Amino acid sequence: MLGTQEGVRQVYLLGTAFAFLSAFTSFYVQSEGLYGSRGLLPACGFLRGISGETIYDKVAKLPTLLWFHESLELSVSQGLDFVSGTGTLLSIAALLSWRFRNRLVFALLWCCYFSLYQIGQTFLHFQWDILLLEAGFLAIWVAPWFYSRSTSDEGRVVVVASTGAAVPMMMVRWLFFRLMYLAGIVKLTSGCPTWWGLTALNVHYESQCIPTPLAWFAHHLPQWIQTNSVMMTLVIEIGLPFLFFAPSSTLRIFGALPQIMLMTLIFLTGNYNFFNIFTAVLAVSALYDFELPATAFFRRFTSSVAQKSADSALVPRLPKQIEYLLGVCAIAAIAYILNALFNVGNGSLLQDTKLSFSPSQFATFLTVATEVGVALGGVCLCVTIFATLIRNIYRRQFFRFLDTAAVSVLLVGVFMATTVTFVSNDSHHRFHTYPLWDSATSLEETVRPFEIANSYGLFRRMTGVGGRPEVSISGSNDSIHWIEYNFKYKTDNVDEMPAFCAPHQPRLDWQMWFAALGRVEHNLWLQVLAIRLLEGEPSVLALMGQQPPQLQTPPKYVQMNSWTYHYTNYGSKNWWNRTQDSGQYLIPVGLKTHSDVIKQINTHVYGGLSECAPTKQGSLARVLTFIRQKASAAFDWLPIVLLVVLALVLWTSTN
Repeated sequence: MLGTQEGVRQVYLLGTAFAFLSAFTSFYVQSEGLYGSRGLLPACGFLRGISGETIYDKVAKLPTLLWFHESLELSVSQGLDFVSGTGTLLSIAALLSWRFRNRLVFALLWCCYFSLYQIGQTFLHFQWDILLLEAGFLAIWVAPWFYSRSTSDEGRVVVVASTGAAVPMMMVRWLFFRLMYLAGIVKLTSGCPTWWGLTALNVHYESQCIPTPLAWFAHHLPQWIQTNSVMMTLVIEIGLPFLFFAPSSTLRIFGALPQIMLMTLIFLTGNYNFFNIFTAVLAVSALYDFELPATAFFRRFTSSVAQKSADSALVPRLPKQIEYLLGVCAIAAIAYILNALFNVGNGSLLQDTKLSFSPSQFATFLTVATEVGVALGGVCLCVTIFATLIRNIYRRQFFRFLDTAAVSVLLVGVFMATTVTFVSNDSHHRFHTYPLWDSATSLEETVRPFEIANSYGLFRRMTGVGGRPEVSISGSNDSIHWIEYNFKYKTDNVDEMPAFCAPHQPRLDWQMWFAALGRVEHNLWLQVLAIRLLEGEPSVLALMGQQPPQLQTPPKYVQMNSWTYHYTNYGSKNWWNRTQDSGQYLIPVGLKTHSDVIKQINTHVYGGLSECAPTKQGSLARVLTFIRQKASAAFDWLPIVLLVVLALVLWTSTN
């Protein structure tokens, strides 16, 4: 049986469209409070800080569509609404119909999100944001220019893409390999004692940014499960990604399925927006259409897309006997590795698991493994390009030949750039002695501003070993009696059950977790948050939860305190225990008592002015204002709406 990737292409484009939809809608509901004229980091002030004589000079320094807001008679805030709204509509179109899964639509999606990313500052600079930009860039080339209808040999109507998917899908596979492999190695290269001691999950469930209710139960699992779960995480992330490039269907599935299982478990125990869902989608890049039924989750996608593909006859399926033999060998190899590297077979079964290699031995392995990874990715990409071009010539598909040649030149350059960021995690790498290394570093510097050749590495170190750090915000009218502000998703009230909010990402709640790891003077946005609470700014309060009656009107004073949280044990009525840390995170401040400092902060965030300059309001501005007013009531339902959309897309695509 021959391998095609038309089904895989559609799964990837659907998944990318859903990730964009989640990102755009999540941004839209928060943009007024985060980046509006009275937000925490006003976008108008950020743009005003970019110097340039002409708009084109400014675009060269900060490429974003927001520079053209005045041409549409929009304020900067309304420009954000327009860009995120456009991205939302295009994402929905791509989800609903294969006709919109073309290069133009995905190019527009990428441009819209890149424009938002450019002004996002601290709230939008997460690894999943750059992952979406890199994967979204590849989606432009995975998608065809257009589709056409044709009749199959069996007499049924099928949809045929104008271009093949083999070359760009191999780059998606390379991205997926880098994402998972780097996520694994940074855990050990960081020297974090919890990863080396296999105790990271003793801390993770309690200290992660926004846990789900299931994280409480996972935290209380027996120690041997926690230890061996860390072990399997390292094996899945460091060892199995090399199987993505295997010529065997069994080995590729053996490498990809555990990644999907890992992402599912992380999704259930932590709120990481669209990241886990999208990473699971990336996993199918290692598969071909005849392998999709083996994943069950994407069982019938191939039935709704073209069988006349530009990619047919690229990958033959090995005989079953060989596949079975390779599967047995893979299981035996994993068992041997577990025993050799983690001492699984010594002592009580699974009770005394520990690492049996030293940091220096791992460093030696890392240098070799990194070189092997680059070699596998490069060889597979070159073979795919060569085979696709030869097949196009043989079939006299000259348009596809020209498209494949042009796309291949571009993606080879991107591949070379990614090797630079990929090997940067190995301080002992030898790539600087290799031919073309200078060209690769030059290419990486060229594409760096566009976030299409990134380095990754989630959960590098475990924070909160001594407990979960949190910052609370309180208001008072007499500086004696203080009432705490409530957040929608952040851990605050000890008796409140943690919430599910993925694939939505509450950016303020997330950033509050990072603020607890630092100091208030290092977080300008947090100082602005205190000011906006004193002013009673509605757009900022909308980012937070339902407030007690005493805080329905702006307080005279605001203060912040540091706390350490721990999960409760079985039998408790609360979810958390907390103790207040010594000292204060932010001393009591008021609009009158600290007027000079507040004036300086406002001047800074507005780019030298006291507020955003008003702009002429056209008809488009009035429409955007009307939509925001009508949609604000439904903002709290966003996580549920997105999950329903995902379920409907999966159901309609597999039936």
